[in-house]
Amino acid sequence: MNKKYVISVIGVVSLLWLAGCKCQIETGKTADTSRKSEGISGELEISNIVFCSEEPSGYMEYQEQPEATYKPGDVVWIYCNLEGVKYNVNPDSSQETWITVNLKVISPDDEVVLEQEILNEHRNFPKEFDMNTLFLKININTTPEMEEGRYIAKVTLNDKLAGREVTASSVFNLKK
Repeated sequence: MNKKYVISVIGVVSLLWLAGCKCQIETGKTADTSRKSEGISGELEISNIVFCSEEPSGYMEYQEQPEATYKPGDVVWIYCNLEGVKYNVNPDSSQETWITVNLKVISPDDEVVLEQEILNEHRNFPKEFDMNTLFLKININTTPEMEEGRYIAKVTLNDKLAGREVTASSVFNLKK
């Protein structure tokens, strides 16, 4: 692999590592009290994929990056909603989920520059959280050496409790 495309999810600071990324799952709102003991709210879906100019601050709280265009060396922030994630209600009323998220980044030359699991989270959310407000925020740290052009970010969500998987993609640009 050409080293100009080496991307890592490890926060190593080195000229050889051109980018890192991390992912967080978050919740936004409190739940209504009429929850089922187990739930899947519709089809598993990654929706509202938005490239942001800064770290998203909460559910549907983000600043969109104009034309999804960044300079090489900028942090590429991605916000997306997760819909239809299965949850189990535990005896203490907490809500159990288990998801994995994989990120694939494809360069302007159609080369896969990153393909890695960036989240594997088996988590119990407090009963107050509304499971319909799950979202992800992902950041990709680019470097000044990265090639200008159109990059494709593919996000794959695997719902381990439901045995379902979905992939969504969107495009961002690097331009000096």
